[in-house]
Amino acid sequence: MAHPQFDPKAMVDFDSLWSRGLFPDVDTCCIDSSDCSEVVRSAKSMYSYYHNSEVCYVHLADVQNNSKVCYVYPDVEVKGSPIWRSEWFQQGWTLQELVAPRRLEFFSADWEFIGDRHQLANDIHYLTGISPSVLNGSTPLHSVDIRTRMSWCAGRKTVGGPDLVYSLFGIL
Repeated sequence: MAHPQFDPKAMVDFDSLWSRGLFPDVDTCCIDSSDCSEVVRSAKSMYSYYHNSEVCYVHLADVQNNSKVCYVYPDVEVKGSPIWRSEWFQQGWTLQELVAPRRLEFFSADWEFIGDRHQLANDIHYLTGISPSVLNGSTPLHSVDIRTRMSWCAGRKTVGGPDLVYSLFGIL
């Protein structure tokens, strides 16, 4: 379902991309959940769509700006990345989006660039448990043992049980 304030045509010149042989996709479509074969086909294809993309953009609608988040503990002030509060990192489907694309860039609610996956690898590791070496591509995903890859899905939020399974396609 499209975000009500997101107009991809306003952000991207699709004609220019197509003329260069690039095929942009806005991951805001809905899958007809009443058609079991469509659900399975779409779910199995998502990892390869992300993996074969030139770049993926993540719009963190719950990150208001690019400023540091400040946590104050009794005697200690800790400054952290603005992504620390984003629910996006807890969703089941985002696991594929985190590890599959060659290039992944994050933007705040008002489309300010926050950083790419390589720049934010330590923060993403803190939020997800995914090793920075996997996030920056120096460790191939499938060389990580299955137990570790399964641990990345622990605590992720999904609508139903099958969604958690689908989110692991391509990961396992």
